Amino acid sequence: MKQYLNFVPPGPNYIESLYTVAMTISEAEVEVLLVHDAKTGRDYKIPTQRNFILGADLAQITRPVEDCGHVVEQSMRLLDHGFENTACMESSITFIDGQKGRILYRGYAIEELFRDHVYEDVMHLILWGALPSEEDKQRGREVMDCVAVPPGQVIKAIESFPRETDAYHMLLVGMAAFGASDSTMAGTRHEQKPVFHGNLENADRAILRTIQ
Repeated sequence: MKQYLNFVPPGPNYIESLYTVAMTISEAEVEVLLVHDAKTGRDYKIPTQRNFILGADLAQITRPVEDCGHVVEQSMRLLDHGFENTACMESSITFIDGQKGRILYRGYAIEELFRDHVYEDVMHLILWGALPSEEDKQRGREVMDCVAVPPGQVIKAIESFPRETDAYHMLLVGMAAFGASDSTMAGTRHEQKPVFHGNLENADRAILRTIQ
């Protein structure tokens, strides 16, 4: 299931807008948003997908704008302070229904996951899209058991701090030391060929090492 933020056309507090938005209609099985620009008299059909529109489709709306004494045609932009009404990507992981207080992960209610499944189950579900079999769970545990003890560099880095140091700073340094001690991840910056792209086995191992 996919979750999107509702699209709300910018109001007067964002952009001085002279166009009006008509109702969403269905034409040839394609949902479109009819937009009439009162300033230019132009009409536009913006394709809609579920409860959102693509920014690139909004850019087809153009209008003359005066800038530095010159009038130029510019595409319409959406100014959304705080990105409260902007969706940056489609998600197949989380579905949130704020009105009903429902949260789903990969289609499973959060209450069900909390009640019926252990940590490894939820981790596998979120990362790989399905609940693990007993074989998958055992294999994951074996990999994480092998990396349960942090490398010596990480321990030394943490021990170098005074005891009263804030935990946040120690966590930052510890993660940096962990990344530097992992030869596979540390070497990715200097490899001409992608280390993880197209190599899911390496990527899976790195994910489990990082989580542990």
